[in-house]
Amino acid sequence: MRRAPLRSSTLSESERCVADRLILRVGATLLAVVAAVAVSVVLGVWVPVITASCAVVLAHGVTVPGPSGRSTSLAMGVMSAAVLLTGFDSAVAALVIVTGFPLGWWVLAISRGPRTADGIVFAEAAGGVAFLAVGTSIDAVIPHVEIVANWLHMLVMSCSAVVWFIVDAGVQARLPGSKRRISGQLRWLRALRDWPVALSVFSAGSMFAVTVAVMGPWAIVLAGLPYGFAHLAFLRLTRSRSTYAETITAMGAIPEAAGHAAPGRAARTSELAVAVAAECGLGARAVDRVEQAALLHDIGTIVLANPAMVGGTFSPSDVAAWSAAIVGESPRLAPVAQLVLASPRPYRRPGEERDPDLPSGAHVVKVAAAFCLLEEEGLSSMDALERLHRGATYDYDPDVVHALRKVLVRRGAFDG
Repeated sequence: MRRAPLRSSTLSESERCVADRLILRVGATLLAVVAAVAVSVVLGVWVPVITASCAVVLAHGVTVPGPSGRSTSLAMGVMSAAVLLTGFDSAVAALVIVTGFPLGWWVLAISRGPRTADGIVFAEAAGGVAFLAVGTSIDAVIPHVEIVANWLHMLVMSCSAVVWFIVDAGVQARLPGSKRRISGQLRWLRALRDWPVALSVFSAGSMFAVTVAVMGPWAIVLAGLPYGFAHLAFLRLTRSRSTYAETITAMGAIPEAAGHAAPGRAARTSELAVAVAAECGLGARAVDRVEQAALLHDIGTIVLANPAMVGGTFSPSDVAAWSAAIVGESPRLAPVAQLVLASPRPYRRPGEERDPDLPSGAHVVKVAAAFCLLEEEGLSSMDALERLHRGATYDYDPDVVHALRKVLVRRGAFDG
């Protein structure tokens, strides 16, 4: 009887890498915490440092999703409270960052997973350092007058919080491992949509710091109740956005279910259109409309199920008109319907440089849809792109085709 091979007792390469990273994180965390505690004891500020650090660690156990889809912890609110309560003591703030964020990473890693923890804590730490640097610089320049010192501190805090938010969003947008292969600029623009979340967290922390001297423990209730309602509102908004996006995606798959489009065409077209639109420099809201238009540009083909349509000859403009009529039934999707309706039109006609009435998003939808259709016909990425280049005289915007090439190059479509 043949015996099953024994499992090797040695670790694989990937397992060794995970173990090495774990050891490195444990060592770095212990070193940071021990060093920060030692310095705080020497400076005589160990009580506020330990208290604020514990609060920062606990704050990482509560995250709230923003409109961009990324999560934000309450660490920014805790830091704002700690800074105000200590009179913007830069040494205390620095020690809290060094101690609280490494330990906060472990809280997030246990509750949300290491990858999510990396995305949140690294960006927050960078924002915290910028927050401290800007705040300390402004605080050193502005002369303190006793009567207005609190107002000056709040002004410094507000400016520093804005810098924190911008740096936080920028760093998280540039982190590797994004689920969607789009430009960092678009991810950053979308991350900036989370400003209401950052504002509510910052306001709650600042309100607690301003009122705790008068109200004592009741300041937690005063600051926590408004934020609690805001937190629930953000959760409901996130669920509504998710349901809305899933509904649009399901609508885009209807032609595929009816057999009028290849399986997965809507998803492939929208994913490519988003990347190309971002490469063209369109804004976050314009890119969202392009994504929805690419998902729904074929939905008009469902009218072909009508027996009266059998045997008829229809042009892409007819399908676009049907699709736009269906999409336009929702007033919220009226701009998307306009993109769908305009997408079959050539980017210029003989005798003109380009069609001035054609939206930029329509150019992108047309190019992305044509490229995906050519790939479905069996053409390679290179051949499909070359076909689009040939049509750049009138049909396809050459700037959009060039952006498509850059996206394909970045994805390695021409390698090998």
